[in-house]
Amino acid sequence: MLMDNRSAYVNKLQGELHMAFPQYLGIFSKVTTNTSLTLLETYTSPDAFIEADKQEIVDVIKPTARFGLTYANNKYHAIIQAAHEAQAFGYIIDSNIRRIRLYISFIRKYDVKVQSKLTLLSHRK
Repeated sequence: MLMDNRSAYVNKLQGELHMAFPQYLGIFSKVTTNTSLTLLETYTSPDAFIEADKQEIVDVIKPTARFGLTYANNKYHAIIQAAHEAQAFGYIIDSNIRRIRLYISFIRKYDVKVQSKLTLLSHRK
């Protein structure tokens, strides 16, 4: 049940991103990786990514991804390219931004609940 509910919010998040920031969806292996969610929580819109300091974005990617500086820089450039493309092809309004943040908060809450259940199960063995 928890995973079904989480999956529903992941699908809703992907739907919002498909409309507001479609090119972002292909940057990470999953939109729900910790790195991806952290970036979307912080910047949310294509404009926010473009206006952000490069080093701030790279600093978010580098430690959560554990793949190093080259990986972080490559992801940064992919995000910025996607953001510029989204400005031309995406359609974002304030309600999209609010829903993206809301869905991320629900996904994070479900992740905590799932982890808690897994921890309980592992202690029962």
